[in-house]
Amino acid sequence: MQRHLDPVCLWHWEGGLTETLSTFRMAADFCERHRGFVFNHNEALLYCWVEEYEPQLFRRIEKLVKEGSWHIAGGAYLQPDFNNASGESHIRHFLLGRRYFARHFGKRPRSGYNFDSFGHGEGFPQILRGCGIEHYLFCRPDLGTYGLPVGAFRWQDRSGSEVIARRGDDHYLTNGRIAEKLDRFLVHFAAEPDILIRWGIGNHGGGPSEEEYCRLKQ
Repeated sequence: MQRHLDPVCLWHWEGGLTETLSTFRMAADFCERHRGFVFNHNEALLYCWVEEYEPQLFRRIEKLVKEGSWHIAGGAYLQPDFNNASGESHIRHFLLGRRYFARHFGKRPRSGYNFDSFGHGEGFPQILRGCGIEHYLFCRPDLGTYGLPVGAFRWQDRSGSEVIARRGDDHYLTNGRIAEKLDRFLVHFAAEPDILIRWGIGNHGGGPSEEEYCRLKQ
């Protein structure tokens, strides 16, 4: 499961902190309770908050990372806006994030994702590759607004830099309707040898849903 959480999109930062702790706590519970469940998250800032405000939970996450049940993805400090910030700003996001993940978890993420940025700059593959990212998952531009291949494709910019990219045509939330989403997108992705479909409650925090997880297993 990959998690998208905007810590200051819907709340003041205290609310974002609360949702971060709740999401990570529930995810840790899931990882410990369900064998084979793997949680992914990519924002170093949120790990910093957990480390500071709930150190016991942070130690649980460290243990889960070592066991392979919690995956450090992305490598950036925060999922940023890609339209307005400068290239140097993006590079520094990765510089700060990758230093943090290397220091605390011994991890250097190679797969990045950004579910809620409203577009991407043409030269972004060069930034990704320069920051050690080889694979990239995103949601916008949305399905129906810009033609892209279904499934994974090679994204190359004019510098010659290239990443394996994939748009999440199914977007990033199910909000309790995972069965309906599967009915639609299993057909949409039928030609792919491996199918990736996101489930969860989007950027509202709270972690994975036990009810939807049971429905997925069924």
